[in-house]
Amino acid sequence: MSRLDEVFETLHDLILERFRAERGSDVGKAFVAFEFGTPIPDDTFHLRDENKTLSPELAVEFLSQHANTVPEVKDMLFRRRPYTVEAQYGLMLAGAVPVEASSMEMLGAVKREAMTDYDQTLGSLMGPYRYRPVYATPVNWYDVAQSGNWTHIAIDRRDTPPPRPEQNPKASPRLRSWRIAPDAVRPALGQPVSATIRQMKVGPALQPTQLTKRSRATLRAEGTTEFNPTKGRQIPTRAPSPSAFAAARPFSAARLSAIQPARPVLVEAVARPSAATKIHVSDSVSATTVPHLAELAKPEPAPVGSTIDSLVAVDASWRLATVIEAGAKEQDVATDQFGIAVDICLVNLHRPWLSDALLSLPGWYVPGFAQGEFSNADDEEDGPFAVLPTACILVRNLQIKAQWADEDSTAIEQSANLGTFNLFGRSFDRNTATLTVPGMQSIAWVCEPMPLLPPSSAP
Repeated sequence: MSRLDEVFETLHDLILERFRAERGSDVGKAFVAFEFGTPIPDDTFHLRDENKTLSPELAVEFLSQHANTVPEVKDMLFRRRPYTVEAQYGLMLAGAVPVEASSMEMLGAVKREAMTDYDQTLGSLMGPYRYRPVYATPVNWYDVAQSGNWTHIAIDRRDTPPPRPEQNPKASPRLRSWRIAPDAVRPALGQPVSATIRQMKVGPALQPTQLTKRSRATLRAEGTTEFNPTKGRQIPTRAPSPSAFAAARPFSAARLSAIQPARPVLVEAVARPSAATKIHVSDSVSATTVPHLAELAKPEPAPVGSTIDSLVAVDASWRLATVIEAGAKEQDVATDQFGIAVDICLVNLHRPWLSDALLSLPGWYVPGFAQGEFSNADDEEDGPFAVLPTACILVRNLQIKAQWADEDSTAIEQSANLGTFNLFGRSFDRNTATLTVPGMQSIAWVCEPMPLLPPSSAP
C-alpha cells in the first residue's frame, strides 16, 4: 500500500498524463492542484418537472459558476480567492491601450473581435441575470448514463514506489491530514449530501460580484481599500457594472412550470457522476454563515418530487465549505499504508468569450496598472489573473482501505475531509477496514499559468 502523500502525487501524475493525452503532448506549463473536495447533490441537474428531466442548460450554468475563479495555488493545493476569471479578463479587455501608435491597428482589430465574443452571454435558468458560459468536453459529463466518461483507477503498491522526478511538485502537508469537522457539522457527515443540502437554511443568495484588483498607484491616490481575509492584506475592489446582469431571456410557459426561479449566486459548483469504464492502474503509485447548521441533526424530508436547483446546491455547498474552513481542526494521519480505488473523470473547459489572441499580444498596457500586475508569469500565487483553471477533475465511488491506527479510526467518524477527499455521505466497514464515499465530488483542477499581463506599463 502507499503512503497518503504518494497517493496524491500519483493522482497528480495520472491526471496530468490524461490531460496531455486529450490535449496533445504540448500542454505548456499546465499543472494539477487539489481542492478540498466539493460534494455533489444527487439531483443537481434535474428540472422540477414530473419526469425530473436532465437539463444540459443547468449543467452549463453550474460549471460556468464552478470554474469562474482565479485560485491561489501552492504545493498542489487549490484555494479560491475573491477574483473571477470573467471580471479580471474583462477589465484587461476594456482597458487595453497600445504602447506605440504603430501597434494601434493590430490591437484595435484584436479588441473588436474579443469584445464581440465577450458580450455573448446566456440567460440564467435560475433568475433574471446573464452569465458567460463555460462549456465542457465531454459535453455529457453530468449524465449518469454515460459510462464512457469515467475510468476506474486503483493505487495500491506493496513495495517501494519508484522515485518521482525532482521537478515534480510535492503535496502540501494539508493533503496528508484529517480535517476534523466543527461540532455543528458532525451529525450530517454520514447522511446523503442531498439531504444535507435540503436541510440547510439557505439565506438570500449572493449577487454576482465582479471583483477586480486596482493598481497600487490608484490605491495610494484614493486612500481606500477593502480587506481580503484570504490573503491577509489590503486588496482594492471595484463595484460590478449594473449592465453586467441584464434580464434573462423570456421563458416559455412550459419552462416556467418546470423551473423554480431563484436569485443568482456566484459560488462553488459541482458535477454529476456516471458509470465507470474500469481500468486497473497497478504498480504506480464560522457558523454565522450558516446560522441553522446545527439543525442538520434533525432530518426534514423533502417534498415528493422536489429537486435541488443547481445554483442553490452550489450556494449551500459553498456555505458549508466556509463553515468547515473556519472551524475545522487539522490532525495528522497516523496510518502510513493506503489503498485507493476510485472512478475519475477529467472535464476539459472551454471559454468561447476569452481571447487567446489578446492575452498573447505584446505591446499594450492597462492605465493605472503596472506591467505584470495581473500576472507576472512566474508566481502562480501572485496576481489576480495568475493562473487559469482549464480542466476540472471529478471522482465518485471512492474506497479507501488502510491499516488504520486507533487515532485514525476515531478521526474517520469526525472528519469532513481526508486530504482532498470530501467524506460527506461516507460509510465505514470495520470488518474490512474500508472507508466508502459513493457520491460524486470535485477534487482537483488542471491549471495553466498566464503570460505577463499586462505585457507593458504605461509609457
